[in-house]
This record gives sequence, C-alpha cells and structure tokens, in this order.
Amino acid sequence: MHRYIKTTLLISLLFLMLIPLTGFGGHLANISADRTVEASSIEKNQDIEIPVEPETNEETPEPSDIQDLDAAEDVEKKIAYLTFDDGPSSNITPQILDTLDRYQIKATFFVVGKMAETHPHILKRIHEEGHFVSNHSYSHDYKKIYASPAAFIEDIKKCDEVLASILGESYTSKIIRFPAGSFGKKKQLIREAVKDHGYEYLDWNALNGDAEALHVSTEKLVDRIVETTQGRDQAVILMHDSNTKHTTAEALPAILDYLQVQGYVFKTLEDYTF
Repeated sequence: MHRYIKTTLLISLLFLMLIPLTGFGGHLANISADRTVEASSIEKNQDIEIPVEPETNEETPEPSDIQDLDAAEDVEKKIAYLTFDDGPSSNITPQILDTLDRYQIKATFFVVGKMAETHPHILKRIHEEGHFVSNHSYSHDYKKIYASPAAFIEDIKKCDEVLASILGESYTSKIIRFPAGSFGKKKQLIREAVKDHGYEYLDWNALNGDAEALHVSTEKLVDRIVETTQGRDQAVILMHDSNTKHTTAEALPAILDYLQVQGYVFKTLEDYTF
C-alpha cells in the first residue's frame, strides 16, 4: 500500500513538473515559426523584380534599408537625397531640371549609358547645373547584365566610358545603382565583383512609387513620399526621369514642398559617406 502511494505521488509530482516545461517549449516553437515566416517573406520580397514595360525598364518599387543610413549621417539634420533613374530623356528630364533649378536643389541622376548616347546635351545640362551624375548600367537589360558577374561589370564599365566621353575628366563617380536594386541572394556574387572593381553601390529607402504602375497619379506619388519618408532622418528617394514619367515631373514641386516643410535639407550622393 505504501509503495503504491509513493508511486502515485511520484507520478503526480513528475506530471506537475512537466506542465510548465511543455507550455514554455510550445511558446518557443511559436516564436521560431514566426521568425521563419518573417525571414522567408523578407527574402522573397527582396528577390522579386517587377516586370516592366520594355520602353522604360523601371526599378523594383519596394524601399529597403540602406546600410544603417540613419546612423551614418549627421543626426542633427534631416537629409533627403533625391535620385532619378533611367534617364536622360528628352521630355521628362528637362522638366525635372527646370523644377530643381527653381527650388535651387541638387539631385543625383543614375544615368543609363545608351540613353546618354542618345541625349548627350541633356546629360551635359545635368552636370553643368551642379547635379551628380552616376552609373546605372549601359543597357539596363536585366537578362544580359545579370547573366554573370563578368557581364555586369562589362556593362557598368561601358556606361562609364560613355559618360566620360561626354563629360570628360569631370566625370569621376564610382557610385552605381543596380537596375532593379542590389537585393537578394542571386546577386551576391555580382555585389562582390562590384566591390572588387572599386565601385560602391546604393539602393534606396524611400520612393514616390512611379514604377508601381504604368501611370501613377500625382496625388499617389506625393502620398508614397509621405508614407516612405515617415520617421526617416536620412532618406535616399527613388524616382525616375524616363520618357513616360509625366506625373513624376508634375508631382515634383509638391514633393519638394512637403520635404522642406518636414525640415529636410537636400544633398547629392557625392556627399554620402559609405
């Protein structure tokens, strides 16, 4: 009888001890599962490259964190780096330059080499008006440039040659922007090759969303600036000056007004510290 009671008590005691352990283990399992889903979603989003119209070859429209950007700059100032990709174009780029001139604001233009060959006079105007010209590949052809690290570097160097032939020795930038952004495991070897060849690359952490559809209203463009710059002391803002981006040119004054009211000062990526 005593042996039975002892056995029963021992089993009961063990059962009571196991209850909290089982609950704690379940909690850990849930946290682990949540983190796995989170990481998987991030990886999936970073690898997506949105199909675009062949005429303009727009960027992936999602903002991303940029190498601790907020910590890297002077925390006493709110800085906006305006960047325009895919130009120069004959119709949109001049409108953007006119607006920037009225506001006395400088921007960075990530130029496609073949577009610079087509519109060298506009490239010269960008440079002569004090904006920063940087490399956005020669062809902007995803299939071609992302075939291998060697193919990417060849295309980037070809763009450098074109820009230098038009701007002369004053073109010195070693900053590039990957077409569709540098994100994702598939581009790891290309990112390494870019560094090995002495280049720096930069994506964006805010945008106006002009690549999110074939036509985006001016109201939506301003709204996306408000949304994606929220809480950022340092914002690298993605926009486009390719020939279909009429509303980007139209919305730019309102975007600049908003950023100024929010206390931003404007710099080019020539002043950016990597």
